Amino acid sequence: MTDDFIAQERKNVAEIYLPNTDTWVAEIDGKVEGFIALMGNEVEMKTMNCKQLGGACD
Repeated sequence: MTDDFIAQERKNVAEIYLPNTDTWVAEIDGKVEGFIALMGNEVEMKTMNCKQLGGACD
């Protein structure tokens, strides 16, 4: 992926994707640990802190 592509996608997330989804944030002890965004009944984006998934974070 090019830097230009990543920059455009960062803008798209803020301006297109998130405003058009229902988004829930997972918070543990006041710290954001992940989120899921649904558009209709489909998962469009999701992420979790790798430590919360039992993995090692690199």
